[in-house]
Amino acid sequence: MGSDDSGRHVLDGNETAQGIARTLAERFNLASHHTPCGAQVFACADLEAHVGADGRLYLVDLARLFPPEAKAEEEHGSCSHLVRLLRPEFVIEYGRPLCSDTYSKFLRRDESDAAERDVHGATVHLMEHIIPDFVEDLVEQVCIATAQLQLPQFDLKAALHERGINLRHLGDCARSLGEHQDREDYGEPIYQNTRALLLTEMVARCFCCILNEQQRQLAAITQVPLDGAFIERHVQLVKELFGMAEGHALWPTIARLATEKYHFTITLPCLAAFSFRNVRDVMVSLT
Repeated sequence: MGSDDSGRHVLDGNETAQGIARTLAERFNLASHHTPCGAQVFACADLEAHVGADGRLYLVDLARLFPPEAKAEEEHGSCSHLVRLLRPEFVIEYGRPLCSDTYSKFLRRDESDAAERDVHGATVHLMEHIIPDFVEDLVEQVCIATAQLQLPQFDLKAALHERGINLRHLGDCARSLGEHQDREDYGEPIYQNTRALLLTEMVARCFCCILNEQQRQLAAITQVPLDGAFIERHVQLVKELFGMAEGHALWPTIARLATEKYHFTITLPCLAAFSFRNVRDVMVSLT
């Protein structure tokens, strides 16, 4: 079952595999659809089912199992639908099935408009309801964690994923927090802690991107399998992050990456709300 030639031919004759795919679609709230060659599929068309030498059935190529987020106007024609996917927690709970092959050439043309409308509606629901509701609950959780002195152990990633929110929406959460803060339901220190939690996660992830890129560049230059130079560069970057060494490129690069990855601008007021020399908080995010 499936396609191994980019959807030009789709095999759907194995009833056992089709039954499993149908069950998978029902479990994860995925919409069945047809490929241009007329085959009915229940998940992404390039999902493949193979009978192994042991007689068992194996499903492979599940990277696009879940539907994509709606594309922004400037993203049409791009391949963002291959990587900007909705999380399973969100898709399962959404009010209607969504098509895994939305925006792809695996979807029959007469079904594509409806699939795109459904994905657009789901993305709007995520942005206008799920994220604001999450932020409101996050402030309350931060309030409790602060009172119990447990804020450094708070798992923001797990909290986001539990609500079906991808980490790329950290910037959207930070903006929603600014709107929520106008209600003044909690004191300013709680909002500062919540803002710091979101900002720390963004900064830590941007820092990891910078570190990985510099490690790759260093590996290409040295071409020697010794770790001394890599450790030295790693230590230097960490010192720059915490203001313990001179460096003029790190923070502007972090700010640029935050804008690119999270569509969020790190400003001086943001930095004033939290000291990144608090090694414990940032290192928890880095691990």
